[in-house]
Amino acid sequence: MGETPRATDKKPLVNNNLKTTLAYEIGRKYGRNAMLILEVGQENGVEHLYDAYVDEVKTWQDLTDVIDDIVEYRDTDYSHLKFICIDSTDELFRLAEQEVVRLHNKECQPDKRTKSINSAFGGFGRGMDKAVDLVVETIWKLKEVNLSLFFIGHTKMRTKKDPLTEIEFEQLTTNMNNKYDNTIKDKVYVTATAYLKREVDHDKGRIIAEERVISFRDQSFAVDTKSRFRNIKPSISFSADEFISAIEDAIRAQIEDHTGPVSEQKLAEMKERQATENEVANKVVSREERIGFITENYAKLIPSAQKDFLMMLKEHNIKKVQDADDVLLNTLFEFVKSNRA
Repeated sequence: MGETPRATDKKPLVNNNLKTTLAYEIGRKYGRNAMLILEVGQENGVEHLYDAYVDEVKTWQDLTDVIDDIVEYRDTDYSHLKFICIDSTDELFRLAEQEVVRLHNKECQPDKRTKSINSAFGGFGRGMDKAVDLVVETIWKLKEVNLSLFFIGHTKMRTKKDPLTEIEFEQLTTNMNNKYDNTIKDKVYVTATAYLKREVDHDKGRIIAEERVISFRDQSFAVDTKSRFRNIKPSISFSADEFISAIEDAIRAQIEDHTGPVSEQKLAEMKERQATENEVANKVVSREERIGFITENYAKLIPSAQKDFLMMLKEHNIKKVQDADDVLLNTLFEFVKSNRA
């Protein structure tokens, strides 16, 4: 029978280079430079991908510079981009911790300086909270210009305890601190864990088959995963085509839960409409264009969203979109983009 990873297995994990290759292959399905891989910190997983679209970020300043550049030139130099791959989340948070320590030492008195994230900004987890805020504020700038985020992380076997039964069990899960891991999990639609699935002949005490797989759901809780899609496949073979198919099928099932069966033609029309809307939205940059976009699309909001929109205006004591400051205008713009019927 197929077995999930166990501590006694010799090779329960999938090499990180394979995960980077998978991300690269997924991106190539949508265009040669559709996915930009940000090789963060001390990662070194792209040398074997001779034509991958890659940018190296060795410091937190490098990261912010690259992201600000992408945001500023989204409509020109980066108009071909659809995905940003962060390789890896482990290194992303390591750089964030270094930046938090730097900020702490910059702001504090000389005798309060530290080299540890645990002591930064008063300790008691405040340094790690600051690192979380830093990552979210920085990385999610990319979401604001309609780029999808693809995170790669390392895994390990970890002993966990059920909070109700207090029974301990082993789980293949993240290599990161749980606070950092949950930060990413709470922001994405799908987390997937790759591992080697083994078929074991228990009578002879040997492994007779191995297969690289990607798990989206695991009811035995031996593999740590999470998905917002109710109908996503539990697991697939380690393949870019199967990964894309699983996500598309899950999205289709989610739509059909609300609208009924969706034909291939209708699905193609929806994809085309979304691509067009994303292209238009990416080009809406000036204040006047944002106001025009909001005014034109307000009527497309469902009644409850229209009510929320008007409430935001009321809370800021304004009656017209034109009177909103830049911060509120951007909030209203993103709200309308996200809530059109």
